[in-house]
Amino acid sequence: MRPVLTSRSLPTIPGAGLALLIVAGTLALGLYPATTEAWQWQRGTGGVLPQPGHWQWLTSHITHWSWGHLIWDLVAFIILSFVCLRILPSRYPLALALAAALIPLEVRLLEPQFTSYRGLSGLDSALFGLVVAALWRTKAPLPRLLAALGTCGLVGKTGFELVTGTTLFAPAEPGLYLPVPSAHLTGFVAGLLAGLPMGWALTRPPAPCAPGSRNRFHLPAWPR
Repeated sequence: MRPVLTSRSLPTIPGAGLALLIVAGTLALGLYPATTEAWQWQRGTGGVLPQPGHWQWLTSHITHWSWGHLIWDLVAFIILSFVCLRILPSRYPLALALAAALIPLEVRLLEPQFTSYRGLSGLDSALFGLVVAALWRTKAPLPRLLAALGTCGLVGKTGFELVTGTTLFAPAEPGLYLPVPSAHLTGFVAGLLAGLPMGWALTRPPAPCAPGSRNRFHLPAWPR
């Protein structure tokens, strides 16, 4: 019997394909570190505009400074991608696209001390923002509490990295790279914006749980 594709499952397909592409590209660059420098974002190499031959604003997100940096970012990306593709699959590409464009722009304009940028951590923050947005959209007390706690946690993490100049979770590698807390915050905001309801969806009630369901809160009923 052939599997049946429903309207609910269709948005997951492009998102899952994009996730696999990012994972494969990240691992490929990790295996060939000699090409990494050419793919990172650098000042004076086309900035953040998608000009021919200057796509570092996009490819910098799949470049890393070390295998420790790469593994941490990639594991977080895979976990958060799985969650996002379960709850808001249609917003997944939008969250990544917004973050991918806004983070290099933010670094270029507001972080003049950085001459280059690498890493998936900004996109990880965007996916975390998308999860927070999905929890908040339920309008139920427990998910909204979790969303608020998640936001406070992200802001606290960003503040810690800003004050100390060290990473909170990723392995510290002094002299190799520094965290870019503002990029994480920018990614988080991009994910939140991508997860916001649009148009008429603001007024639609949540879908009821099925009889006998153990769900304690409803997922949004608007299109995902």
